[in-house]
Amino acid sequence: MPLPSDSVAVIDPRANAVVAAVPVGGTPAGIAVGEGAVWVGNSRERTLVRIDPETRRVVKRIGLGVKPWRITVTAGAVWVASYEAKVLLRIDPLFNEVTDRIDVSRAGLGVGGGALPPPAEVAAGAGAIWIVHALVATMCSAISCGKIVSRVSTSARALVRRIRADSVKAIAFGDGAVWTLSGPGRLGPLRALSRIDPETNSVVWTKRMPAVGVLAAPNGLAFGEGAVWVIKYRIRPSNGALFEFDPSTGQLGSVLPIANNPWDIAVGEDAVWVLRRGARRLRDHDTQPRDDPPPGSEPHQDGTPGAVPPTRAPPTRSRPPSR
Repeated sequence: MPLPSDSVAVIDPRANAVVAAVPVGGTPAGIAVGEGAVWVGNSRERTLVRIDPETRRVVKRIGLGVKPWRITVTAGAVWVASYEAKVLLRIDPLFNEVTDRIDVSRAGLGVGGGALPPPAEVAAGAGAIWIVHALVATMCSAISCGKIVSRVSTSARALVRRIRADSVKAIAFGDGAVWTLSGPGRLGPLRALSRIDPETNSVVWTKRMPAVGVLAAPNGLAFGEGAVWVIKYRIRPSNGALFEFDPSTGQLGSVLPIANNPWDIAVGEDAVWVLRRGARRLRDHDTQPRDDPPPGSEPHQDGTPGAVPPTRAPPTRSRPPSR
């Protein structure tokens, strides 16, 4: 079935076919699953869209007052990071309203370097929200830019710690660990997946990512269904792949091609949900902290979320490709 713009599409992995599409409107930005719903940010309308995964319909639009960028869910709360406002919002899913607003760009907590740039990625686990800050060289010092992970306590609802890390592009939590994904650049490993122990706040291991083509870069990370999932995309052509990794060893399992600009990913409600980008150019005020081409060299893409649901059982692992 054809996919409408600005919609969440559901794909049956057994048939590799789209089985449903949920229009969300505006400019989608960020997607997460939990508390019995699929949550999608609407940057244009500054709202959080709530989708019922059973009926596959929008059931609520929650006003945020800021542009949403990334979303994660914990027990009894939905958390929305705003790149524009440099804050983390807590939303109560029972009453569908914002209850807390936390400044995550302020300086301090023992890492130096002054105030950090806006939040670019978020993950939840171990009683905390883990935040990756944007790789914007003009907004931070060389020692901190892209190399700090912030920790927000979900109980205290406050920023409590900052951790030095490699050049981080994406972050997730699962299997008792924090997972980080580094992208192309000079600030850390090139296209690497790392496992961080939240007890010691140290890296356990780092694995290089396989290539999927020219100008390929990792662009999304999630944990679920017993695996670590990574999205990589290519600028030309604008497609990529979904990679499955073993969380214990870091070995590569299956690879699923994803067309039309795979951009972000979430796992839950028996599905792997992949945010895809449409074909229209973004407006200038829609800031992109990831490694997009500079304006004029390659058009930015308007937000179109898509979904890639797995089977209910853990995915069958294939043998890693021979080197």
